[in-house]
Amino acid sequence: MLKELKDSAKHMWWLVVVASVASILFGIATLFMPGVTLVTLIVLFAVFLMVNGIIELVYGFSSINEDSYWWVSALVGLILLGASIYLAKNPGITAAVFILTVGWVLIARGVYDIAVGIFQARSKALWIISGIFSAAAGIIIWVYPVSGGLAFAWVLGLYALINGALVFSSALATRTAFKQIIS
Repeated sequence: MLKELKDSAKHMWWLVVVASVASILFGIATLFMPGVTLVTLIVLFAVFLMVNGIIELVYGFSSINEDSYWWVSALVGLILLGASIYLAKNPGITAAVFILTVGWVLIARGVYDIAVGIFQARSKALWIISGIFSAAAGIIIWVYPVSGGLAFAWVLGLYALINGALVFSSALATRTAFKQIIS
């Protein structure tokens, strides 16, 4: 059982690293390409959601025997995949629908991250901070949906960049904790 836990921890650590790197790259692309068109931003965001959705599904289904809340990760993964497929198939959707969809996804992700931080994660503070930041970014987007494309891109880019860094830190903390437990 200890070997299985060690293998699982190693596998999960890399999944979290991939998600955080995708978030950081999306944040950098959004922040430093202000001339990017809305359609390109929608496609970038769809890819970002797809990567995170796949990671949540893999985590959920790979932890069926170890976590009684595995289905929550699987459900979040399905929702993220559904949103990514919708956005990828409909990149010409109106800016308002896209902005509200992004706001909803960020709020939902924030609530999920806060719950993970409270109930499951080893690095609780990082998950809770990430969740609060995500929910706050979503709320800002919902409250000010027509405040301008550039401001929207900056909020979304900053969220992705900071969230990616926080999740990456959480991955490192989790990996270190598992190494100490297993050693």
